Amino acid sequence: MSGHSSVAPLVVVGAVHREYVLTVPTAPAPGETVLANGMRQHPGGGGVRQAVAASRVLGGGVVLLGCVGDDASGELLLQELRAEGVDTSEIEIVGWMATGVVVVQAVAGGGNATTVVPGANSEVPAARVGSALGRRCDAASVVVVQADLRAEVVSEALRAAVAVGARCVLDLGSRLQLDPDELACGDPLVVDEGGAASVLGRPVSGVVQAMDAARELQRFARSSVVSVQGYGACWAGGDGEGRVPVTGEPSTRTGAGTGALAGVLAARLAGGASLGSAVQDGVRADVLPSGSTEEQSPVPWRSRRGMTRPEG
Repeated sequence: MSGHSSVAPLVVVGAVHREYVLTVPTAPAPGETVLANGMRQHPGGGGVRQAVAASRVLGGGVVLLGCVGDDASGELLLQELRAEGVDTSEIEIVGWMATGVVVVQAVAGGGNATTVVPGANSEVPAARVGSALGRRCDAASVVVVQADLRAEVVSEALRAAVAVGARCVLDLGSRLQLDPDELACGDPLVVDEGGAASVLGRPVSGVVQAMDAARELQRFARSSVVSVQGYGACWAGGDGEGRVPVTGEPSTRTGAGTGALAGVLAARLAGGASLGSAVQDGVRADVLPSGSTEEQSPVPWRSRRGMTRPEG
């Protein structure tokens, strides 16, 4: 993190990974070896997906706070993020930990298994995040906090954003339980069905329960968005409530949590859109056509690297 001081319209605090997607005919059983049909690698992590999706909406100016290792993967990630117009000046480079890695086994016909190695993401310094937000944000900024970092980093990011009057988009996903005071920072609080169930202490499945959950989550946060597998999202806030289905050709959720949805949503909020309108755009960003070979990446990367076995 280099200490730049210009204020940004949108800042993302989240994980930065190198992601490897292996396309396999079937999921291997314990002790079994399966020959993959192909492999793709690209930037990954919730923070990366959000920052790139937001940068494409805003045309640049999005700052990403995170951490990579002092290695080839980290250098490549920074280059790819800059090519997308993301400001990487606040990303810490550490020499004692490798860049984080995600390995996804995408099974033909649907389903996947994911292994995450946090690597340098576990070294994001909470104090430096707070300092950076104090320099790069003001009351007109939107801050996206992705709850895939250490709890103390998430807490400090929320505290610092609130201190400067910025609007917080808190992407809880289904990974982390926060204190009520921290949940209250979310405007909106963005969760999937599992995350909603964790906060509310009851099962949440399907659009009807998700809509009820979005309403009830307003007891904890200023507004809420619940993403629904195979449907879209439900939202509730000061300017109303609604359900936003996926439209157009048959589509599937990407399997990448709430990342692209939260990034586009935050960018639209930073541009002055209502919550309902922002959720509509976010849902469109978080799906891909059924059968797509890119299902692990809601952000269609302009430069992808991989190896694919020829058909036939």
